[in-house]
Amino acid sequence: SNKFKFYLDYGDGFSEENCLYVESLINKADGRFHLYTDLSNDIKNIRLDPAENSCIISDVKVTTNSGEIDSFYNNGLVLGDFLIFNNNDPQFHYNLSKGTKYIRVKGKITILDSSHLCGLFSYLSNLYNKK
Repeated sequence: SNKFKFYLDYGDGFSEENCLYVESLINKADGRFHLYTDLSNDIKNIRLDPAENSCIISDVKVTTNSGEIDSFYNNGLVLGDFLIFNNNDPQFHYNLSKGTKYIRVKGKITILDSSHLCGLFSYLSNLYNKK
């Protein structure tokens, strides 16, 4: 199983003191993951670090007891339906409404190693150079 890191903001920003790890199995065939954690009422924002290396994320759906919420990302590049994080610090941010009791995050993740990246970027540069 893989550990996804949640940073919890109680109004003072994100810090290592206020973080928790949530385990999820990642489906080997398609990269699907499913995270769930209960939350205390006083959390204002959450930051999710899905990996500590480069990755591609897609099909992200985030729900709380208030319904579906939007994902905001840092350090990523959108390519079609995919978010590509070409760095070791991919991040998603979620603004929570008052009284949020839990968060559920579903999506697909592919962890990239250097061989993936070389192939991906040569493909992208070929696409770009054809314009």
